[in-house]
Amino acid sequence: MTSLKTLPLLLASLLILPARAEGVGRIDRSAAKQISADLKTCAKPEWPKEALRKQQVGTVTLAFLVGLDGKVLESRVDKSSGHLQLDLAAQDGLAKCQFTPPESVGRTEPTWTRMQYVWTLGAKRTPQQIKADFVKDKSLAEKGDAEAMYRLSGAYAGGHGTERNREESLRWLRQSAESGSAAAQEALGYMLVVGDNVAKDPDEGWAWTEKAAAQGRAQAQMALGISLLSGRDREQDPVRGRALLEKSIAQGNTMAMGMLGTWLLREGGEPQRGLELLETAADKQDRLAQFTLGEALEKGELLPQDNARALALYQRSAAGGYGPAARALVRLQPPVGKP
Repeated sequence: MTSLKTLPLLLASLLILPARAEGVGRIDRSAAKQISADLKTCAKPEWPKEALRKQQVGTVTLAFLVGLDGKVLESRVDKSSGHLQLDLAAQDGLAKCQFTPPESVGRTEPTWTRMQYVWTLGAKRTPQQIKADFVKDKSLAEKGDAEAMYRLSGAYAGGHGTERNREESLRWLRQSAESGSAAAQEALGYMLVVGDNVAKDPDEGWAWTEKAAAQGRAQAQMALGISLLSGRDREQDPVRGRALLEKSIAQGNTMAMGMLGTWLLREGGEPQRGLELLETAADKQDRLAQFTLGEALEKGELLPQDNARALALYQRSAAGGYGPAARALVRLQPPVGKP
């Protein structure tokens, strides 16, 4: 069972700093056979953060069993994109579409139809453009532009337009944070708290995180909120911790939603509100939320026991790299060839 004592460690393992790539997904209706989705009713599938960070792309073909009312009764992946996370995210998103009822094409029973979803990245910058951006940001940074300093730090860290140089990356990141960039303060705070390519210094790390949170950075608010709920590196303060998580959630931070939902379910004394948050976060591909909700369904905790749905949630969480979910799959999923 997930405990708030473990949440700071989960935060370190799950937290992904903003990805530089931007994704574009689109539905290809050419694969549909007679029955098709009303695209106005379809919520855009949530691009898994891990897949976006790795710049994974592909086209998945999905099959949907459409009921007489046009709602999806069952779904499956007919042809993979090559990336399980993308397949499952598309399946979850498009299963919510409203389809034309089978009777509109002369059918009197639920009918299968197919659709494709294309996961593709936006146009990539050329090496010349990347180099030009680096030169421009270096000039602005040397003139005191805090946001250019932050971008320059990223360029040195990733070798974009220049050679990789961790020392230069950290130097510009610090200078950016000291010049007031909330993004730099958030990134520097995270690095110092977890010891990511720098000497670990929780006190200084949380000080920078406080600054970033005060400027409204959602990830910083979440990290600080978890620290205060768990009492890691500081005195426990559930009231302020929850308030910070709520602020992060208000900005659309799905991970904060999963964290707060887990705390409310397990320790915060508001299990129903916790379940509501977990349902929403799991639907948005948050790995902790998928795992915690799966646990609740497997054990019949405030919900009717449902091993089939628990298994589906564990599969999605495990596909995102969440270790406890992978171990839960071993428990619920029988070996191949055995009932």
